[in-house]
Amino acid sequence: MDITLPIQTNLRTFGLKQARLTAKLYLGWCNSSESIKHLYPACVHNGVNFVLGSEAGQFKEMIVDYDNVVSGIVIADRTQYCADRVILATGAWTPSAIDMHGQAIATGQYAIHFKLSN
Repeated sequence: MDITLPIQTNLRTFGLKQARLTAKLYLGWCNSSESIKHLYPACVHNGVNFVLGSEAGQFKEMIVDYDNVVSGIVIADRTQYCADRVILATGAWTPSAIDMHGQAIATGQYAIHFKLSN
């Protein structure tokens, strides 16, 4: 999708009165709460075991073997869970779970919806 966005900067620095930036954007949004409501029962039905709680559900570190393959996780109470395949769906917490070497940071985004008056 092509979209034109106004550039918000001090344009006088560049001797301009206004400027526009044209960029291709690939955007998406997901209602994560609704997604989980639908995915959770299907996962449980197919044998997925969710570990929840402030201690039991708190990821601390990955278990990595000598070939640098993740084979499990350790949670806050030091319990270890091993698996053939480990999926970390950490979202904005990814940099706290995996050393990203400064390539990713967590940020917050505000969304405001309002109705314009006539």
